[in-house]
Amino acid sequence: MDIIAHHSTADWDIGRYPPGSYTWELKDDEFHSGPTSFGNKSGTNGVVLLALPAAADIVQGRLRCWLYHPSGYWPILAFRNQSPLGSVTWVNTYALYVGLAGELRLYQLVDGAPGLVYNPDFTPPNNEWYAIRVTWENEPTEDWPEGMNVHLEAQVAGEWQDLGVKFVARGLWRTTGTNRVGFRPLYLQQRYDDTAIWKKD
Repeated sequence: MDIIAHHSTADWDIGRYPPGSYTWELKDDEFHSGPTSFGNKSGTNGVVLLALPAAADIVQGRLRCWLYHPSGYWPILAFRNQSPLGSVTWVNTYALYVGLAGELRLYQLVDGAPGLVYNPDFTPPNNEWYAIRVTWENEPTEDWPEGMNVHLEAQVAGEWQDLGVKFVARGLWRTTGTNRVGFRPLYLQQRYDDTAIWKKD
């Protein structure tokens, strides 16, 4: 896989979905590697998607992000998001909810309706930095030509934990030409840092 280099917030589409009042900022109160991390300044329901042309269609790839949040303020990561470049939506996407009800839950949102795909045994820590890594790759079979494997990992206190691989029989959107990657800062209390994105040809 090749890492997609990004250097500033100008490389991202940042907004709110549903549309509304929303502002963000680089915060210096908590960070994994200084001097700042990404967080909401006002408003909720933010969406942040890498906007570089090289990242417009990541059918297969990897996302690693460092996260920090209090209890009850779960962060969300996204891949195969169907928002066109220059926009942010939260309608058709794979979404990894980290800490919802104290768990890790992978959903696929289709026309805004969530369907649970995978719920591995993992309770994310609160009020400390940890990393989540998700890798998604095509895995076609004779019965399921759109098959996809999703591999989840977490790094807590310096140790990587393998959270398992889920075979998704119908991996959606692989041929649409738009498959974007990013995260969804719902709350003011969340922080995101050191986000890395890879693309597999």
